[in-house]
Amino acid sequence: CGVIFSPTLATSRKFTADYYPFPFVIIDRPIPAGSADAVILDNQAAAHVLVNHLVGQGYRHISGIFGSASGTGLARREGFLAALKQFGLEGKSELITPTAQAAQTMVAQWLAAADRPEAIFVSNGLFLLGALQAIRAGGLKIPNDIALVGFDDDPWTSLVDPGLTVIAQPTYEIGRTAMELLLQRLESPERPVRVVELAGSLIVRGSSHSLKKRA
Repeated sequence: CGVIFSPTLATSRKFTADYYPFPFVIIDRPIPAGSADAVILDNQAAAHVLVNHLVGQGYRHISGIFGSASGTGLARREGFLAALKQFGLEGKSELITPTAQAAQTMVAQWLAAADRPEAIFVSNGLFLLGALQAIRAGGLKIPNDIALVGFDDDPWTSLVDPGLTVIAQPTYEIGRTAMELLLQRLESPERPVRVVELAGSLIVRGSSHSLKKRA
C-alpha cells in the first residue's frame, strides 16, 4: 500500500526518503530536494504570471498577502517579489496567519493608509475572501477603486460581482500524476525520487480590469 497526502509546512521540512515505512507521494507542498516523490504547482512562476497580468493592465502599486505557515505561501511570495523586482516596482508584502480574518484586518489597514495600493495580490482562497470583505466594508468598488487577484478558483470567485481573477490549480492533473508516481514507486521501490512541477492557469475576470482603460 501507499499514501498520497499534503503535509503542513513544519512536517514537509523534515521529510526524508524513509520518513514512513511505506511508499508515499507529496502533493501541493514544497519539500527538501530529493526527499520524496512529489507533485506541486510551480508557485513562483504562477505568482509571476499574476503580477505580469496586473502590470500589463496598468497597475504599479501592488501589495501582497501570504501565509506565514505555508510553504506554498512562501514560494508565492518569492515569485511575487521577484516579479516586482523585474518590473522595477516596489510593493508591500506581508506574511499573516492563514485565516480570512487576518487578511481582512491587513487589507483594512492598507485601505485606510494614505498610500493605498492600486491592486492587492493574495496567496489563497481564504485571503481572497477576507480581502473582499475588507474592500466592501470600506465602501470601495472592485476594480474601480482597487483591483484584487489571487490563487484558487473556488466556485464563489466566479459568482461575486465582478468575478475575481485567479490562478487555478490543475487539481485533476495533480491527482492523476500523484497516482502515477505512487504506482511507479510501488513497482520500483529503489527508483530515483521524482518531483513534478505543474503550471497553474490564469483565469482573468473583472476584478483586474484594465487601469489604463479607466484612466
